[in-house]
Amino acid sequence: MSGLLTFTDRKNASKIAMLPLKEIFINDHKKCMTCNPHELKGSVINIEKNGLDSPLMVKKIDRGYELISDIKSYYSAKFAGIESVPCIVLNDNDENYAMLNQIQAIHNQSFDFFKEAEEIEKLISHYGMTQEDAALHLGKAQSTVANKLRLLRLTAEERKLIIDNHLTERHARALLRLASSQERLYILNMVIQYGFNVEKTELAVDKIIGHRHPRESYRKRSRSGQSVKTYINTIMKAVEGLESSGFRIDAKRVEHDNCLELRVRIPNNNGYITANENSYVLKDSNLN
Repeated sequence: MSGLLTFTDRKNASKIAMLPLKEIFINDHKKCMTCNPHELKGSVINIEKNGLDSPLMVKKIDRGYELISDIKSYYSAKFAGIESVPCIVLNDNDENYAMLNQIQAIHNQSFDFFKEAEEIEKLISHYGMTQEDAALHLGKAQSTVANKLRLLRLTAEERKLIIDNHLTERHARALLRLASSQERLYILNMVIQYGFNVEKTELAVDKIIGHRHPRESYRKRSRSGQSVKTYINTIMKAVEGLESSGFRIDAKRVEHDNCLELRVRIPNNNGYITANENSYVLKDSNLN
């Protein structure tokens, strides 16, 4: 068996291997679940081009391997003429079967994308998986698993509105660009009221983010102005301290259109020490 990989959970190792399709058998209970080649046409074409999206689940038996899941992928691979397929070989223990049931529930897609994300999170936390492990078992890219888990950042109220109004997973992901639940609910209500598609939803989010940036820029400028004023006050207090110590200080403050100029002359034994020809020039539009 080539291409052997292993995944280790807390107690056991489930092997992933490339197995000949002819060595995989369907038990009597599943034989009644045969699939119509016409119904699987799209899946067959995809497998011919890209291979299986996710590994089959099998367990070892005397004559080879018994298929646990999934039967549609098994028949699609068979109709596509694939000789070997990736399989997760389950150990014969309850924990691996419980994991299989959970993985199958996620594959089932009979629930919404929030429920799918919740099930993936349970799978990861219960079996001590990384996102990469979960992606391997689910036949998904690691980035896909990460994006699905991000959906759980939305509040219960937001999720309910999205599901009840039949919005898509892409609508939900667009909202995740907003950190504030208040902003997300504002956009969400607009999407529902006006029937926004994903593109219009993203544009509405862009506008919220764009309006926020000028306010943040103003706050930065305001803080900058406050910092300059603090420095000026520090200089003037230093001047007052020198004067109270008996020094004869010549300090002038001159305001120009685009700057504030401070001139400080401090005497030494030979006359005056001047700092940079008497002048400190501070430029800031927020001083007034």
